[in-house]
Amino acid sequence: MKYVYYLYMYLVITYTFPFKQGNSCESPCKTCKNNTCIECNDGFFLRGGMCCHGNCRTCSDGDVCDTCLVGYWGLKCFNVCSEGCLDCNKDNGDCTACRSGYYGPYCKQTCPRRCIGECDINMGTCKACQLGYFGLQCDLVCAPACSGCHQNGTCLHCQHRNMYGDYCTLQCNAYCANQTCDIISGECFACDDGYIGPFCNVSCSVTCKNNQCDRRGECTSGCIANHYGANCRMMCSNNCKSTTTGVLCDDKGKCLKGCARGYTGDDCRTGM
Repeated sequence: MKYVYYLYMYLVITYTFPFKQGNSCESPCKTCKNNTCIECNDGFFLRGGMCCHGNCRTCSDGDVCDTCLVGYWGLKCFNVCSEGCLDCNKDNGDCTACRSGYYGPYCKQTCPRRCIGECDINMGTCKACQLGYFGLQCDLVCAPACSGCHQNGTCLHCQHRNMYGDYCTLQCNAYCANQTCDIISGECFACDDGYIGPFCNVSCSVTCKNNQCDRRGECTSGCIANHYGANCRMMCSNNCKSTTTGVLCDDKGKCLKGCARGYTGDDCRTGM
């Protein structure tokens, strides 16, 4: 008799619940094949083999969502994230990312009007400001001589090319070529003829012909008479024989007409 009873119960269960073979085949699954749900009841959607509420991304069963689709939160993902949210925390609805121009726990506060793009999601501080403004809220005006400024108020560029410094209040040296210089250091990009040095505040040697030299101080047009060397600071020897032109040596220091009595060598500096 026991055998007949167990057989009876087996047949009842098998034919009464033909599709309930494991969790994925239980309600709200409508149709199951090979122990895998292939169709859900109305109001549910098949995701990863499970029938989930419409706003679930994944679920453990039909009633509880593990994760929500973007824009929803709550146990069953019925709650809609705040308007300013890109997405929000499933458990409490706090925004995890805001749309451009919003900040705060629910992204309901608007960023300061002179912010460019996004602001900090927690504090509302600007990441970049419109031209002419600076500060955490972009509510401070750049210095008058600035052409745009950094978030700390120092100038990006100067309105006048001959100015430099944090607030463009310092003037480039007058002998900087084109009166332009580095905005931070004030060093000249090039010098006018006759001047050398990072700030073009050192004159070329007076022994350079036409008072011309490069930034190292080397004469670019040669030397005045009776001088030689890269900087034209060396003089022809007094032991060179005199000439009708008054020029005693060449650009290497070699005496043109030879040496006076008692001296020898190209530059006539060696006594005999």
